[in-house]
Amino acid sequence: TRLAFEGLDLEAFAAEAPRTSLAGSVELAAPADALTGALAFENAEPGPIDESRLPITAGGARFHRAGDTLVLDELRAELARGGGATGSGTVVIAGPGAGATALELALARIDLARVHSALVPTQLDGRVALQVAGAAQRVEGRLADGDLAFGFAARIADGRLDLDRFRASAGRGRLDGSGRVEFGGRRAFGFDGTASSFDPSRFGAYPAGTLGGRIELRGVLAPTWQVEGSVALAEGSRLLGVPVRGHARANATPTRIAGIDADVSAGRNRVTLKGD
Repeated sequence: TRLAFEGLDLEAFAAEAPRTSLAGSVELAAPADALTGALAFENAEPGPIDESRLPITAGGARFHRAGDTLVLDELRAELARGGGATGSGTVVIAGPGAGATALELALARIDLARVHSALVPTQLDGRVALQVAGAAQRVEGRLADGDLAFGFAARIADGRLDLDRFRASAGRGRLDGSGRVEFGGRRAFGFDGTASSFDPSRFGAYPAGTLGGRIELRGVLAPTWQVEGSVALAEGSRLLGVPVRGHARANATPTRIAGIDADVSAGRNRVTLKGD
């Protein structure tokens, strides 16, 4: 049996899904109480996620049933310029453990600029592992391109994503943090991070520096975004070659910045602000 599809737009099924134009096929065979098959697709409208697109250009997998488990082989997802992921996995499709999933992916030559347009071009290699048990999902991974590296572990359950640990490092600099995002209601979020000799320009179109200190963010994303943030810069921090130090706190919405409490020095200049 062969099923073909064309012009499939994921956004038509869920407003928060990326816009796509998928074309491909699913081939199925059921010999002697087993099940085998293959999936292949291409995406005619790839793009970065900040443009509500899917950065994957093509993908596919082969699968077969082994008892109560669906075994996935030759998993692949291709990105522009040759990067992508390959791997294998299992999905329990019957019995008391139905739904349990385990995937292991090897990533090669991943270009972050193709994933999000604000990020720096990369050629990241690494591994990502995904596990699903009941209503909980857990994903862990580590990617690197020379001295540029990312590591993370996150859990999705009870209507929220918990980022248990995150590290972005380049050379001697790094940013460590943890956070959460709720999927329902006002989509509340939070992030706590600590930086040490961190150079933002190594990760995207941001000013060069060697920053240390702490950052805290709290807010909501719906019906419109609102964030309360604070930054405390450690001694020895520099931005665009200028020594910087101090702290700042504020509440922001799309139309207003309030609750400002800032005392920041850059070189011989000092700025103190307080109020709404």
